[in-house]
Amino acid sequence: MTPQNYAVWYEYVSGANMQLSETIDIDLAEHGMHTNQRTTELYERFLDPEKEELNLQVQRTNLRQLLLEI
Repeated sequence: MTPQNYAVWYEYVSGANMQLSETIDIDLAEHGMHTNQRTTELYERFLDPEKEELNLQVQRTNLRQLLLEI
């Protein structure tokens, strides 16, 4: 168990992240199990805090641009 592994499975069980849950459901249906590598990939794709911060910065920039156009 790692913090990333815990975060992925917590999000899955809680249903808080529908895209993550759907991806895991598909993976389990196709392969029947998850590897540590796949869990790491899911964490990076759906939960990585650095990626979230970058997304927030992009959204702020876009919002500023919209406000300047008004």
